[in-house]
Amino acid sequence: MKAVVLAVALSLALVGAAQAATYHVGADQPYQTIQGLLEKIAPADNDVILVHPGTYPAFRIETGGGSSPETAPVIRAYDMNERPVFDAAGKANCCEFQPGEGKWYALEGMEIKNASFRGVFNIQCGLVLRNCYIHDCHDGFMGGMHNSSAETPGYLIAEHNEFARNGSGIYAHQLYVQEYWTIFRGNYIHDNTGGCGYKDRSRYSLVECNYIEQGPGAGYTIELCGCDADAAPSYTQVAVMVGNVVTKKKGGNSWLFVANIRSEGGARDHLNTGVLYLINNTFYTEEHSGPMLGTDQGSVVYADNNIFHSATSKRIVDQVMDATGPGRFGPSHNNWVTKGMETPQEFSGTISGDDPGCVKAAWQGGDFHLTQESPCVNAGWQEAAPAANLEYVHPRGCTFRVPDGKVDVGAFERGEK
Repeated sequence: MKAVVLAVALSLALVGAAQAATYHVGADQPYQTIQGLLEKIAPADNDVILVHPGTYPAFRIETGGGSSPETAPVIRAYDMNERPVFDAAGKANCCEFQPGEGKWYALEGMEIKNASFRGVFNIQCGLVLRNCYIHDCHDGFMGGMHNSSAETPGYLIAEHNEFARNGSGIYAHQLYVQEYWTIFRGNYIHDNTGGCGYKDRSRYSLVECNYIEQGPGAGYTIELCGCDADAAPSYTQVAVMVGNVVTKKKGGNSWLFVANIRSEGGARDHLNTGVLYLINNTFYTEEHSGPMLGTDQGSVVYADNNIFHSATSKRIVDQVMDATGPGRFGPSHNNWVTKGMETPQEFSGTISGDDPGCVKAAWQGGDFHLTQESPCVNAGWQEAAPAANLEYVHPRGCTFRVPDGKVDVGAFERGEK
């Protein structure tokens, strides 16, 4: 029930609002740069800042902001078919948001690149990030900082974005999210250059119908983890992953694919419980010998209607380094697993075989829609909650999943055979 409440709460549609003021930024406009505009005004509820095609320097916002995601002042491309380019040119941060607590901003339709630290960076505000292309930065996105361990507000709604060629080593990632709550929907993550594809310490997260692929080396494709603090408060973190395609090729240590771990960072002696709901996802790996899911003693997982497909991975779950034991599974239903893969005893209605019947199973550029002959068609558990209502559309999008009364297993609905 908690998962249902969380998904409903985080999935509220953002509605349009009346514009208060419109500003234009561009070479031949009243303001030549975002920073120049910010020297004159403090954007407020419903303001719109239209950025004309061109290349712009990095900017930092410290004032203004809206009172809600619905009314957030928006920095938007003037022409959504010709993205403005924000080029950090080696500066630490490209688009930085640091207004007061509880304030909101929105950023839509931008290309963001070449930050030596963070492409998009926000500390404690709420940020709506839509239809942006963020690439070739040390960290593509970083947000929240201590919001996961403190009561400081910090929120992220990220929809229909593309993240490419971000990350470095093991500490810089395509995204490093540390919000109070996060909605991450319809995004495309690919061609990482280090770190994780998606790393999230948020208290509450909805990760829905994304395509996330991780190449050789680097870290987890997805890591959901506890607070990076020695004195982390005691609370439960909740993440819902529904309708995602998640892939990986190779990987360093045996746990580097998908992780729900709470002992990462400084939380060794203050371990929070992390509840993860996996519903109608498709997980696929190549040349990866470790488990499909890494856990520790703070992890609780519920898994319904997922595809776990790997010719080389021999088990669904194993404990990660530094854990004193593995996590536990709650009742889990109707997952497809590769024949011979070791499954938790809590799995019921499991379907196994050599091939789940995807159009093209490949770690990069795969098409994981189901073929007509797939054993996953009509094989799902009808009572999974929250239900998979959306599915990914390539690139950077999602559409409604059309039910036919019998849910399919995996990230896509084929319908009747």
